[in-house]
Amino acid sequence: MVGVLLISAWLEIMAAAVLELVEHDVVAMGGAVLLAVAFDLLLVLILFGVIRCKSRYLQFPATLRPCPLGDGQHLLASRIEIDPIFNLIFRLRLLESVSCLQL
Repeated sequence: MVGVLLISAWLEIMAAAVLELVEHDVVAMGGAVLLAVAFDLLLVLILFGVIRCKSRYLQFPATLRPCPLGDGQHLLASRIEIDPIFNLIFRLRLLESVSCLQL
């Protein structure tokens, strides 16, 4: 709901900017709309770069909880992601526990 309100507010600000440019004879209507679109695309590219850089530090609660192994041990998901050999062993044990359940 908040996202819809923010988008509509942004569109109203862009419409007001286009009308101001046309009203003061800075550019024609088509040029003002193209400027607004170019500004929007530039802002999207900037925000995409910021989000992409920040996404590396994102941590979801499901990956932070202990992961159970087949023999009842628990390991933190961060250890699984950091150590590739440990990750391989964890995946093999997980596959063994899943295959035992399917039999």
